Amino acid sequence: MSVRHSFPILLLLWLLEPIASLAGASYTWRNVAIEGGGFVTGIVSHPTTRDLVYARTDVGGVYRWDPSASGWIPLNDDLGPTDSQLTGVLSLALDPNDPNRLYLACGQYLPSWARTGAILRSVDRGATWSRTELNLKLGGNSDGRGTGERLQVDPRKGSILYLGTSQDGLWRSTDSGQTWAKVTSFPQSAVNFVAFDPRSGDAANGASTLFVATSTTTVSSLYRSTDGGATWAAVAGQPSGLMAYQYAYEQGGTLYLTFTDGLGPNGVNSGAVWKYAIDAGTWTNITPPAGQGGFGGISTDPQKPGTVIVSTLDRWAPGDEIYRSTDGGSTWKGTLTGHTPDYSSAPWAAASSPHWVSDVEIDPFDSGRAWFVTGYGIIGTDTLTAVDSGGAVSWIFRNRGLEETVPLGLVSPPTGNAPLVSVVGDVDGFRHVDLTVSPATGRHAPLIGTSRSIDFAENNPGVMVRTGATAAQYSTDGAVTWHAFAAAPSMPNGAGAGAVSADGARFVWVPDNSRAYVSTTNGASWSPATGSPSSSSASFIPVSDRANALKFYIYDSVAGRLYRSTDGGASFSAAAQVAGSWATELRAVPGLEGNLWLSIRDRGLYRSTDSGTSFTRLGNVQQSYCIGFGKPAAGQTHPAVFMVGKVGDVEGIFRSDDVGATWIRINDPQHQFGGINTLTGDPRTFGRVYLATGGRGIVYGDAEETAPTITTQPKTQAAAYGSTVRLTVSADSATSYQWYKDGVAIAGATAGTLTLSNVQDADAGSYTVVVTNAKGSTTSNAAVLTLVSVDTQKLVNLSSRSFVSTGENIQIAGFIIGGTQSKQVLIRAWGPALNSFSVPNYLGDPVLTVLDSGRNVLATNDDWSGSSPETIEAAVTRSGAWAWTRGSKDAALVMTLPPGAYTAQVAGKNGGEGVALVEVFESDENATTSKLINISTRAYVKSGSEILIGGFVIGGSTPKRVLIRANGPSLTAYGVANVLEDPTLTVFDAHSNPMTSNDDWGGTSELVSAFAATHAFSWTSTSKDAALILTLEPGAYTAQVKGKGSASGVALVEVYEYP
Repeated sequence: MSVRHSFPILLLLWLLEPIASLAGASYTWRNVAIEGGGFVTGIVSHPTTRDLVYARTDVGGVYRWDPSASGWIPLNDDLGPTDSQLTGVLSLALDPNDPNRLYLACGQYLPSWARTGAILRSVDRGATWSRTELNLKLGGNSDGRGTGERLQVDPRKGSILYLGTSQDGLWRSTDSGQTWAKVTSFPQSAVNFVAFDPRSGDAANGASTLFVATSTTTVSSLYRSTDGGATWAAVAGQPSGLMAYQYAYEQGGTLYLTFTDGLGPNGVNSGAVWKYAIDAGTWTNITPPAGQGGFGGISTDPQKPGTVIVSTLDRWAPGDEIYRSTDGGSTWKGTLTGHTPDYSSAPWAAASSPHWVSDVEIDPFDSGRAWFVTGYGIIGTDTLTAVDSGGAVSWIFRNRGLEETVPLGLVSPPTGNAPLVSVVGDVDGFRHVDLTVSPATGRHAPLIGTSRSIDFAENNPGVMVRTGATAAQYSTDGAVTWHAFAAAPSMPNGAGAGAVSADGARFVWVPDNSRAYVSTTNGASWSPATGSPSSSSASFIPVSDRANALKFYIYDSVAGRLYRSTDGGASFSAAAQVAGSWATELRAVPGLEGNLWLSIRDRGLYRSTDSGTSFTRLGNVQQSYCIGFGKPAAGQTHPAVFMVGKVGDVEGIFRSDDVGATWIRINDPQHQFGGINTLTGDPRTFGRVYLATGGRGIVYGDAEETAPTITTQPKTQAAAYGSTVRLTVSADSATSYQWYKDGVAIAGATAGTLTLSNVQDADAGSYTVVVTNAKGSTTSNAAVLTLVSVDTQKLVNLSSRSFVSTGENIQIAGFIIGGTQSKQVLIRAWGPALNSFSVPNYLGDPVLTVLDSGRNVLATNDDWSGSSPETIEAAVTRSGAWAWTRGSKDAALVMTLPPGAYTAQVAGKNGGEGVALVEVFESDENATTSKLINISTRAYVKSGSEILIGGFVIGGSTPKRVLIRANGPSLTAYGVANVLEDPTLTVFDAHSNPMTSNDDWGGTSELVSAFAATHAFSWTSTSKDAALILTLEPGAYTAQVKGKGSASGVALVEVYEYP
């Protein structure tokens, strides 16, 4: 089969493809079992529904008890990185009259840099959420987070809620939390809890009496209103010098209250427990046996009036206690001292003892069942009443499913019986042989607390290094045992991070705010590394090459410079310059010497294949938060790349099986897990990724086993005789490939890419590939290869795709005809025809108008087949353009024009808006010496599929030099309004591979000369416009223009022949 065609078909097909692959893959997400590990700040039972219990945490969201599994269900995994601070839950509220309603007051921090808080509302027990943003901050991970519930539902009228804030006073909602208004009559700013007297008021107006505790010890802490919050007064007779911390209400009108001298969870030195009779207005001191510290949680038993439990807070010696009274506080019995909790489900927790016991809860339906919270999880019992007869209470660590650690580093060695080794904030880290079981060996030991970094020797995986806050350790048996280094470099600001060479013979240690040090003696001695960077404002992380044992790298995020060592860390020298930001991560690729990936949060993702001499930015990644590598896909040599970031304006977790050419989103809106500190793939299990979250522990995802899903189809191509063609397919979970030509299997073509060299007529035809795994096979779409002959070296077709708006924001494509003779051109405006290529939001009815350089209208068309369609179709055939179906609403003109400058304007009929494609073809019936030498398109740039894309084809058989420009701010000088302030320009080849990009042209002399040579208008040297000079082989290319940070505005893209 021999098909001759021209390059324009190829360009059109490429322009119509998506900007980046966002095809989703089905994943199952689970926690790596540790159990507990963080501060559970409160626990609340629904008063009328058995087993409906919730726990709130300071960094891990809220959990609901699952009695069938005797474990906890996380409810806030839908929060993504942008909303990670909402995983700090300051308070939760239940509607006592509607068990399905749940409210959360979310926000972690109070300083100026913190995110403002939000109220999350659920009507299905946390399965789904609605949100109300607040114009104030909440301290869910700040001092005082363990006090009583500040968010409460009115027990008489469920549409009324009160919110006591950390520093902005008291707020009220009358529409079930949708909107909020400040209670201006309330006299204090910082609130500890809100409590109602459920006997007061009525269903029409809500409860009339409520109490609010404030965070003060210098004046009265507890206030009361008896008129529904209109007026407030301090409760008379309350303890002085202490703040009310928690409360429990007992039917009949009694409040039991704990008091402290500080917000906690640390720094509490004294406290008391009092009972207040609401109607009589009398106080009774019922403080249990006094000791160091104060008192935190308190709970009453609805089944047994007069029964109450209370916890001490910050009683470090002899240890915190849970006291129980059955006579209204007249006498107390300890239930915890002398009885070590059962930690068999999480052996690591045995190294801790109960502390930060800020809340306790008696099951309202079972007097023997109770819970208390700690700084490392929840402890519960079913035998609370045993103490009444002198027996022991059996306390059990109950945290299955409640994972609240903050992992800071993960490694997955290629060999050994532990697929995952972690380092974790506060609790050292773990060696997991079984991901579903909390390790029997517990934490890494010797204990050093928070561990910040971990690395292993790629070719000798038993050798590892980890750093803590002020110490570092190494292992030679894959983290089974750890040993302190015999010596250490100077580290006045902290231990920083470490790395180990690929063979395990060298360690590089970079303490905080310090230069690097190297040891070849297992840490017995350390030598400073010459030339390594250091900064007083940042700390750097060393990275070992994963193949060459003599290479190490350090990225200086302050200076934006990579440093490289080729002598085992003894010295470093400056390599590539890549501007950094506050969040960066440098990773070396396993098994591939000199292959580096650099994640720079707001700047995207960069790749080097030359040990950091140069980096190329991946144009299809907008933001990159962290990256890691896993087992390669079938037919690939480069490991699978995992990334948390933003692709195509979608924030998510992504995987690329083709070295970043395309990305598959592997999570969904319900599985985002808040902030992700870092991640790693698994080198043994394809598709598996481990996530180190900011408070939800370690989460891992596995690709669900189904027949392969093709995420990138092989592309139809038009190629020049003698050239090399590559047909590539990407498929999720494929294990084997087989290519076919015209239905016949190609011997030996069993990889993801089919390479055809020196193509001739015999190679033209229809190609498919069958991808297979254990679950089945999938056949790709057909990719048709056609062969072309182009005899002149020139720009032969110019096309642009962008969003068409109205007024000044229509699409304007400029082109220039050079030479001395007139030239026939075919000019087309695609609208509805884009639908055949699945382009979203296309322009429904484009109108095409051509103007000369004097802005005189030369011709207009609306609906190309309305008159003389034969002329258009003949020009389409001559130029090799894609044929349309008669009757479509697209527009086209065939014109013979003298040399000069012209514009083709595309607008929507009757003010319509949408994506359009404008293209200009040479369509002469006879050869001429004139040619198209420039195209420029002005359009309104948005984001996603609505950016500006300029396409062009270079014909002939020799390379051509071109100047490509993205004009944004410079358009202001020409009276253009609403310009794109900071355009970024990326050039892609015909295989969708990013070739190079530019952000800010920099005023270089080379570009200034190019502007003059091509008669392009000049720019100021400091403008934010973008430009590139490229020498390109014959073929199809596109220049994509988007706004930095997804900004929008008017931009102009230009392509010039540059002699």
